[in-house]
Amino acid sequence: MLEKYANSVIPRQPTSDRETWLSLEKAFEEFVQKYRRKREAAGTFEEEETQAILELMRGMLRFRPEDRLTIDEVLGSVRVDGQLGIACRLNWA
Repeated sequence: MLEKYANSVIPRQPTSDRETWLSLEKAFEEFVQKYRRKREAAGTFEEEETQAILELMRGMLRFRPEDRLTIDEVLGSVRVDGQLGIACRLNWA
């Protein structure tokens, strides 16, 4: 399914008078993981890391500012791993 998006442009799909975007999961797969697979040295994120990164992004992109993660929450959720570069540990309600 994602092969049709190989032109590296974020696709939009019209829905009546509104546009929709790829889900965060599909966009991450298409524009992060796929890119990293092409560059073998980069490697891809494991499933646990992927879920943690997506959860972090959702927390930062919440619609209401008061519901968004604070910078302290973001920085407190990240631990640096010497080999992988970054891994996240998240436990938000």
